[in-house]
Amino acid sequence: MKQILNNWGLSNVKSKKIDVGLMNQNWLVTEGKNKYILRKVVAANERNVRFELKYLTTLKRGGLRYSIPVPMKTVKGDYLVKEKGSLFWMYEYIDGTHVYNFDFIKLREISKMLAEYHNILIKNKKFFMLKSNRNDPYQPSKVGVLVKRTLTELNKKRNHNTNESTFIRYARMVLPIADYIAKHKERKLEYYYLYNDISKTNLIWKNGKLNGLIDFDFVHYGNLLIKDLAIVIQRLCHYNSKKYVLDLSKVRVVIETYSKIRKLTLEEKDMLIDMILTSCIGDFDFLFHIIQGSSERKITMQEVCNWARMAEYVFENRQKIRETINT
Repeated sequence: MKQILNNWGLSNVKSKKIDVGLMNQNWLVTEGKNKYILRKVVAANERNVRFELKYLTTLKRGGLRYSIPVPMKTVKGDYLVKEKGSLFWMYEYIDGTHVYNFDFIKLREISKMLAEYHNILIKNKKFFMLKSNRNDPYQPSKVGVLVKRTLTELNKKRNHNTNESTFIRYARMVLPIADYIAKHKERKLEYYYLYNDISKTNLIWKNGKLNGLIDFDFVHYGNLLIKDLAIVIQRLCHYNSKKYVLDLSKVRVVIETYSKIRKLTLEEKDMLIDMILTSCIGDFDFLFHIIQGSSERKITMQEVCNWARMAEYVFENRQKIRETINT
C-alpha cells in the first residue's frame, strides 16, 4: 500500500479499507489533516476507467456545484497506477455521511441536483452525448435478454441452490413484463453518457444538505436522461425497505422539482414508466450476479427479489403512476 501511495507523493500516511460498495475496493487514506479516497479497479477495464476520469473532470469544468470524485494526478502526471493486474486512482475525500430515509425535502434536493447535472450534459453535448451505438444493456429493449441469458446459464445446471431456485421463480414473473416494454417503439430522444446509479450509498450528505455524488462506474454506458430520473423513483420513492411499493406523493415531488429546472418532454414522460420497469428488472438481474460472484457482498436474496416485486407492482399500477407523472 505504501508503495502505491508513493505514486501520489504521499508519505507517513494511514489507510483503512472501506466496506461500502459493490464493484470496487476503496480505502480512506489520511496524511495529517488531509483525507483521500484510493480506489482499486480491474485493469481489464482500463479504457472504461480512463473515460470515467475524463468524464469527471469534464463534468466539474461544466459547472456542477456538487462535490464529485475528481481524480488526482500522480507525480508522473497520470491519473492511474497499474499494479499486479489492478488499477488504482485517487481523489480528495468528500466530507459527509449517507442517508437511508428520504423525505420530501431530501428528494427535492436530489431532483434539483439531477436536473442541474442533466442541463450540463445537454449544454456540453459535444462530449457527453452518445454518437454511436446505444451500449447500455439495461435498456427497455435489452433488459429481458439479460434475464433470459441468466436463466439459460442456470438451466444448464442439474441442481440449483436456494438462491438460484428463487431467481428462476421470480424471473418467470418479470419476463412477460420485460417482453411488454421491449415491444414499445423507441422514442426519438437523445442518448447521453449519464450517471446511471443514483443510490443511498452514492449520495453524500453534510449538515442535512446534499453535498456530493460518488461512484461514476457506469458512465461509459449511454442511455436516455430520464433513466437517472427513473432510478431515483425506483430506488428512493418506495414506502420502506420491506414494502417495495411506490409512494406516489414522493414520485410527484420528484417530477415537480426536476421539471422546474429542466422541463420534461411529453416523449420523456411517456417513456418514464418503461424506464422504471427496466431499472427494477435490471437491478434484479444485476444484484443476483453480484451474490453469485461473491459471498462477501452484503446483499440478501430478499433484496434481489424486492426489485422483481416492484416491477410487478409498477406494471400492474402503471396507469395510476402515469397519472401522477403527468399531473
